[in-house]
Amino acid sequence: MGAPKQELWIAKYRCQMPGVNIFMAVGAALDFEAGNKPRAPQFWSDLGIEWLYRLMSEPRRLWKRYLLEDLPFFKLLLEQKLKQITKK
Repeated sequence: MGAPKQELWIAKYRCQMPGVNIFMAVGAALDFEAGNKPRAPQFWSDLGIEWLYRLMSEPRRLWKRYLLEDLPFFKLLLEQKLKQITKK
């Protein structure tokens, strides 16, 4: 399904599944495990920029999610990092 569809589906239908205690939106993990999509080379992952590799692999599909919708998240990360730096 992909983000945010999988999260919205869980939010909508979880009340109809009272016997289910854990819901997981796993995103591309299933495609990686099934071999449908390749993982980024290890050095991309080691640098923490596997998202950039994925963006370059599927720019038409992922550009909006990564470059627009994720901006508030990156702002929070930057603020947290700046607080850590100024405390030192």
